[in-house]
Amino acid sequence: APNVSIIIPIFGRYDFVQHQLLAFSNDSDMQNHEIIYVLDDPRIEREFNIACHGVFNTFSHPFKTIYAGKNLGFAGANNLGATIAKGKYILALNSDVMPSNQGWLSRLVNKFESLDSPGILGTKLVYEDETIQHIGMVFQDDAYYPGIWMNYHPHKGMPSHLLNKKDTELTELVTGACMLMEKEFFIDVEGFDTRYILGDFEDSDLCLKVYERNKKIYIDTQESLYHLERLSQNLVDSGDWKYKLTLLNGLYQKTKWDDAIKKVKQQNV
Repeated sequence: APNVSIIIPIFGRYDFVQHQLLAFSNDSDMQNHEIIYVLDDPRIEREFNIACHGVFNTFSHPFKTIYAGKNLGFAGANNLGATIAKGKYILALNSDVMPSNQGWLSRLVNKFESLDSPGILGTKLVYEDETIQHIGMVFQDDAYYPGIWMNYHPHKGMPSHLLNKKDTELTELVTGACMLMEKEFFIDVEGFDTRYILGDFEDSDLCLKVYERNKKIYIDTQESLYHLERLSQNLVDSGDWKYKLTLLNGLYQKTKWDDAIKKVKQQNV
């Protein structure tokens, strides 16, 4: 009877499972939750299964794996994981996010339950040098992508100790790298939209579904998790395909949500 079902897609690099399970197995609070790894990369099926077998024999910490037999993308992988989730809550978590303290997940749940009309609760994510990777996001009309609302990370790169933030506060958006929500809500809105490609706008799309149901989005600033940010992907390539995908995803989000985004921006002003 887990309280939270942690859904973690695996693509490209499967060795993160070893690092996460090491941290999870050293946290007694994780006995209250379940861990679901969703293999989203057919190329590494054999290696992934071998690694999982070894990790379980080493740490003896239970976890589930699920595999669709094909690549579903970020949205599809999380949606698949939710189909076997047994917790009251779902935590969408990236494979390259590592906890820094014990008991963090139950503390996040307790905060979620104390909030007014919560839809999604995110938390502070830092790089290994303790600079900010994420402490909430906002929609931004970016000159580099004219006419498209981009997901902008305020304070990114700042030393985390320089930010004087409240314990938990409202924010416009939170990243899909770490999102806590009720499973009932996630199922009701049919999860992440699978029309997006490569994990660009699925998180902001889900946040807009929160607003659509008159719920709120919060960021916790006291917990701190390490985020290695896209180490499973190559950020430098010889072509412009990632730029084109961003344009494609951004145009889809604009077509679907432009009026709703303008309303959110006006409210937050």
